[in-house]
Amino acid sequence: MTMKEMVVHLVEEIGKAGLATIKKELQIRYDIDCKSQRNKTRLKKALETAVSAKILRKTGGSYLTQESSSDEDESEDESEDESDGKYEPVFRGLRVMKTEKAKSNRSTCKACNSAIAKGASRHRVSDDSLYVAVSGGERNAYNGSHEGCYRGGYEEIYGTSRETYFIHADCLKLANRLAEEHFNAEWPLIREAMTYNGHFP
Repeated sequence: MTMKEMVVHLVEEIGKAGLATIKKELQIRYDIDCKSQRNKTRLKKALETAVSAKILRKTGGSYLTQESSSDEDESEDESEDESDGKYEPVFRGLRVMKTEKAKSNRSTCKACNSAIAKGASRHRVSDDSLYVAVSGGERNAYNGSHEGCYRGGYEEIYGTSRETYFIHADCLKLANRLAEEHFNAEWPLIREAMTYNGHFP
């Protein structure tokens, strides 16, 4: 996928996204570091091209698809500043690790629970939101470092890990919704247990 295709796909999935959200999702889903000048330039050009081609439109500090409702809140303007404060866990979105044609009919889509036919387009996705929430932050979860980590090492205790599974290529939106619902249901319970055990500040 080109940078423009990735950006358009993200905005279609999210519905409305500011620049900071787009950068975060590119990092999570495609391992693109938007702190590098090269990728900043690529992203800027991709957004400008998508807007000029009338694929996306810019409203305030956010980007939407042309089909998005015009009565959405247009006052949102996301900041690019990164906070150095305490990490607060949130659902990070599914990361598409690979898109391919199914080699057999043995895999099942975790989103719709139906078989993925041989030759059908499928995504291999990763869900690490609970793992990151328990381990204490994105930096530690991705590079394996415990520098600055205030609750690292508890992943096994609370049974969290990076999950990978297959979904139909056109089930990504549904898969993200289901994964977010799962995170929102499980994290408060895990946090309560961690707080009780003195593992969460």
